[in-house]
Amino acid sequence: MRYQAADLAIQLNERGWISEIIVQGKNILQAPCALLTLVEKEGLSRPKALSHESGNLRLLMEDGSGVLLRIEEKGTHLVFCVLGIADTAEALVFGPWPVLLCGEAGEVLGIARGGQEAFGALSLLPKVVEGLPDWSAQLFEQDFHYLQENNGISVGSLRFDEAAAARLRDGSTALQFHCENRSRSHVRSVMGAPGVCVFPLDAKDPDAGIVGSALAVYGCAAENALERIGQIAQAEGLPFPLLEGEWAKTSGLAKQAYLIADFTEQEAPLVFASAVKAGLRGVYHAEPFKAWGHFTWREDVASSDLDFYEGITRPARALGLFVGVHTLSNFITTSDAYVTPRPDPRLLMYCVLQTLEAVDERSDSLLLADQPALSYPQTLNTLRLGEELLTFSSVNKEA
Repeated sequence: MRYQAADLAIQLNERGWISEIIVQGKNILQAPCALLTLVEKEGLSRPKALSHESGNLRLLMEDGSGVLLRIEEKGTHLVFCVLGIADTAEALVFGPWPVLLCGEAGEVLGIARGGQEAFGALSLLPKVVEGLPDWSAQLFEQDFHYLQENNGISVGSLRFDEAAAARLRDGSTALQFHCENRSRSHVRSVMGAPGVCVFPLDAKDPDAGIVGSALAVYGCAAENALERIGQIAQAEGLPFPLLEGEWAKTSGLAKQAYLIADFTEQEAPLVFASAVKAGLRGVYHAEPFKAWGHFTWREDVASSDLDFYEGITRPARALGLFVGVHTLSNFITTSDAYVTPRPDPRLLMYCVLQTLEAVDERSDSLLLADQPALSYPQTLNTLRLGEELLTFSSVNKEA
């Protein structure tokens, strides 16, 4: 069974395995591999048979379950979309697909380039992420001999299970993306912290389950890879930011230096004049907010979003300058209304602790059942008790 889009052709055999990946007429597949892999509590499950069902593909897995998959041939790429899957699956992995392209491995972007060819994949939904589920990495390592190396282009390389394109010891590159089943609770290691309680998403949330997971797959000339990614982003309705009418990924403006400064509305003209004098096109406000979360403006910067536009953004644009502000949307300051005076119930919890004795307003210590999370230091060391947040200085495990 063969699927084709532009310079790419993918051949599937009767097992539901990829037998060929053709890019510009060249087979770049290192060895036959599973189109997808299920991660379950008992281990990994790969396809063992392939059949048709109402124009879609039905993959019979080694554990006896099935996966219903739609493959669409589009002008520039193929789209793999999961239409049905057994609820027993903890995660679904697209791949790993080992290819004989070892010139460059785009760990985050999910692309392998070598010689004249490029092969890559692009997530079409936030729930489809790069790499493998970290808790299953050792299972995949038994079949794929990953090479852990520092590529020297950043402060540190991703681990092989974090990379969308990971190098293998034989010189090939494996492409891999996955989606986890978030419809039930899990205990996971998150950002290096062990024993994190990952609570389930609402069943109605489209990100809760694996069904709907979609991945774009493409092959093209190596020199045209970025252009092809842009074409896919536009075709699939993915974010496609423009700078003066040009895609930000190719615009020279995105590479230019800019001025970082902390300034008030009254100081803005001086900052803008300095940027213009230096030949810069951008000014970046280093600390415009008094609290992160609701992102309330500092009084000396602006009284509202409209005030910031009128007093800072519009004058800057009149001088040909762009204005940016420093935000980290996954950080919340303790002074923000999400935290103070009452914590928002939607704040994520690291874990749930069990108290072993009564607690009242006079308590200066808590006796808790042991939990691995207590051994992992936190920035604020904060407990949530009812509608209060309590900070603690230390944990004594010998009490």
